[in-house]
Amino acid sequence: MWDYGKILLLVKETALEQAGSIEALRARKNYREKDIESAIRGDAAHHATLAQVRHDLDSLGLVYDEVNRSDLRSVKGYGFIVTNGGDGTFLLACQHLQNKKRRSVPVLGVNSDTDQSVGFFSSATINTFGEIMEAIDTFPRSYLSRLEISINDHILPQRALNEVIFWNENIGNTLCYIRENGIEERVKEGYMVIATTPAGSTAGFRNLGGPLVSLDEKRIAYGINGCTYGKDPFGFADTLSIEPLKGTGRLTIDGATTYPVTSSDKISIRYGSRITMIGSLEENRKAHGFA
Repeated sequence: MWDYGKILLLVKETALEQAGSIEALRARKNYREKDIESAIRGDAAHHATLAQVRHDLDSLGLVYDEVNRSDLRSVKGYGFIVTNGGDGTFLLACQHLQNKKRRSVPVLGVNSDTDQSVGFFSSATINTFGEIMEAIDTFPRSYLSRLEISINDHILPQRALNEVIFWNENIGNTLCYIRENGIEERVKEGYMVIATTPAGSTAGFRNLGGPLVSLDEKRIAYGINGCTYGKDPFGFADTLSIEPLKGTGRLTIDGATTYPVTSSDKISIRYGSRITMIGSLEENRKAHGFA
């Protein structure tokens, strides 16, 4: 019996949809013919998956609102979220979840292009979505921690499930402090700071050379680019504080939301509320070769 209420079906826009036409894609700088072909295949796979998701929801008699990713403003009023796209669409949905209630809103990711997209957070495909929805109460779940970010003690509305990245335009002019076991220490000085959750350590953090973080890890993993102080650019902390010494920079949350930052600002990062992912992130990691 379905007791989650109305569903939000959040849908990404493909590269072809964003461009408006194949001709517009061809006009893009650095777009080669193989990129055009890939975009066409991706668009077809995405819409085939979306059609199947709609069909399965209708067949189960479930009530849902379909919203394009670019039009999302709020997830209030929904008891369950389905994302049709990739990890970016899943992350965007999770940014809007505050989860102040005792029961968090579950999120099920559907990978709409399995041939060209790796979806760590996507437990469903065009072939499995209906089965998962039918067995939703017994299907595995992952409870994933997110990062809470504040600028000058003002808590930002978005939470990061993957990572927070701060860039300073002035190399070597950002201080990073860690706090662990109640003791604060200045550890690094550089121009880029990345803070990641265990769930997000397969993304930008790993691309920078950071380690794959166990999902059981309770601390924030961090990395510093352009390190001029400290021996190791990677480490773990209970909380992070970032202080630009001069110049301007930007703070990006899960690659989707950006805030400008100046030398008068102080950024603090700590763990906040969790989200409920439908599916096992551990198993998804293993399936993609991240044991």
